Amino acid sequence: MSNRGPVDDREQGFTFRHFRNIIDGKPTATLETRFSINPSTGESNAPVPVSTKEDLDLAVSAARRALKGWAATPWDERKDVLLKLLNAVVEKKEEFAKLLVQEQGKPLMFALSEVAAGAREVQALMTIKLEDEVIVEEGGRKVIRRYVPIGVGGAIVPWNCE
Repeated sequence: MSNRGPVDDREQGFTFRHFRNIIDGKPTATLETRFSINPSTGESNAPVPVSTKEDLDLAVSAARRALKGWAATPWDERKDVLLKLLNAVVEKKEEFAKLLVQEQGKPLMFALSEVAAGAREVQALMTIKLEDEVIVEEGGRKVIRRYVPIGVGGAIVPWNCE
């Protein structure tokens, strides 16, 4: 299946009908896509990108470039950015829940609960203060525990496909 050219969902409102990788802040099409099946209806879900090693390398390079500025950003500012993202997800909770229904076949009320629980967990994690902590201070040496961004992380997650 081909995935040619960018599709801008902003013109249609927020939807989960068109998916692209976001690499270096830009929607990026792939040569190949695949789709999953809604287990409740047997219908095809929207196609999603099939990424290549080259796509991954570009994404990691972009993330490493972005890390420099992100690591220099104070914790409170980073937290504000994450809070804006969380608020955007909560604002569109019904759309995210419908996506879970399509992907997993679960009832909408359970999907809404899952989105809400995820939002609560992120909110709770954001209340943790990441302050420096002096571990040892003796004999002219001082050991301090600091929480700072140290690198780019990635994950390959299981996906139920053929």
